[in-house]
Amino acid sequence: MVVGYLYQGNTWADGSYTLTVKVEDKAGNTNYSAPLTVVIDTQIAIDGVELVNDSGVKGDNMTNDDRPHFRVTVPTDVNEVRLSIDGGNSWVQATPGVAGSWEYIWPTDLADGPTR
Repeated sequence: MVVGYLYQGNTWADGSYTLTVKVEDKAGNTNYSAPLTVVIDTQIAIDGVELVNDSGVKGDNMTNDDRPHFRVTVPTDVNEVRLSIDGGNSWVQATPGVAGSWEYIWPTDLADGPTR
């Protein structure tokens, strides 16, 4: 007869862990499972967001181009990058480029003034 057990211990930090299970029956017989590698990955990083066609002082994030071009740098395991210029009400999908680099060129002219 097999009895199920659920163990909920402390929260594990991100990283790689090797889990081995030891079982023992009432007669004192023991056995061990094969090791199982478990990867905990709860964080995601955004390494950089760049206005590619920055036409003012480099890094001032000002452009005279009505269709700004953005580059987002993220870890290579990221499978989706989206951008919003209206506080998160709508999103556009960036295109993957070289490993870890995603790009988006705004398809329509944006009005003059700050965009957040």
